[in-house]
Amino acid sequence: MDMGESWSQPEGRVRAFLDWQAGASREELEQLEEWHKEWLTGRQQRLDTDAAMLASNKGWLDDQVAKLSRREGQLVSRPVRLLMGLAVAAIVTGLVFVGGYFFMQGKEEKPRVEGVFPLSAGALLRLSDGREIAVGKAGMGEIARDGGSAIVKRDSGTLVYEGPAGGQVGAAGNTENSLTTDKGGMFQVVLPDGSRVWLNSNSTLRYPSVFGKDSRVVELEGEGYFEVSKDAARPFHLKSRGVDVEVLGTAFDVMAYGDEREMRTTLVEGEVRVVVGGGKVVLQPGEQVSGDSALQVVRPNMEEVLAWRKGEFRFKKEGIESIMRQLQRWYDVTVTYSGSISPAPFSGVMTRKQDPQELLDGLEISGDVHFSVRGKEITVIAGPR
Repeated sequence: MDMGESWSQPEGRVRAFLDWQAGASREELEQLEEWHKEWLTGRQQRLDTDAAMLASNKGWLDDQVAKLSRREGQLVSRPVRLLMGLAVAAIVTGLVFVGGYFFMQGKEEKPRVEGVFPLSAGALLRLSDGREIAVGKAGMGEIARDGGSAIVKRDSGTLVYEGPAGGQVGAAGNTENSLTTDKGGMFQVVLPDGSRVWLNSNSTLRYPSVFGKDSRVVELEGEGYFEVSKDAARPFHLKSRGVDVEVLGTAFDVMAYGDEREMRTTLVEGEVRVVVGGGKVVLQPGEQVSGDSALQVVRPNMEEVLAWRKGEFRFKKEGIESIMRQLQRWYDVTVTYSGSISPAPFSGVMTRKQDPQELLDGLEISGDVHFSVRGKEITVIAGPR
């Protein structure tokens, strides 16, 4: 659909705007928010005037309804009363833009998603001897030792491994550690070689507490952003879903959740070699390779790829099932489906600090789906409410 077609209908205008918003920079979004605040100030002044006018004429409206009822010899039907009520409500409440979505300000009572707490700093650390530590509840400072490294909690969301110079050890042994983030959690770990890894929600990183002399190997399930320390003598390998990402020193993002159709590796700076089966590809900054078997290179919107690191949820022309999978990782909710769900694409932006109900309200505007909510259980239902 071109822009001329997109803006010919209200739904097209909303979709075109959300497509733009999903790819907008932070500066553009801040400019939009500033304009919106100014618009709201003027709009509120107009609404105050309209509300006063309606209040002064309420008696006249009631008289007209009563006269119509007597003339027809029966009460005015509920649909007529409802339409009159909606006409008044539309003038008084209007449509507002909040958190990236348009929705009515009315007082409609409906079940909401309950008990969700995004952006936690919760994570579970598993040591090589089987011990488990709930990192979010641990105090600051050294929380454990493993394989010659001290494991230090620097702040509420960072673990640092402090060990031998260069993070290496001569003798081999079982020194595997793992760090798993909670749903809605993000955590950073500084590995023994100084490499930094930011883990997205519901992700697991496996790594040795001390690296060997010849190589550095880690494994990932979920999503992580890596800033790898340069060490030509010990190449850094990230393994996930049968894919090997070889690094000398660079920054990149890997998305490898088990419930996604394919793994994606996106290079921010430096150079990486991605190997799967008999194929391999070398990425340049700004490129992304996807696939677990056949590799395909594209140039993605980097704002969308890295939005999670800023606590943002950006999606552009994505299906409802993809969006709901991300919602499940951010919040402690379960999602089921009812009916034949439309493959229509959606676009939008929100932050993890927002109520997930705002996202559901925004998606319902399309008329393609609506939602039934019971506590932390969300059912996606085909068609409008």
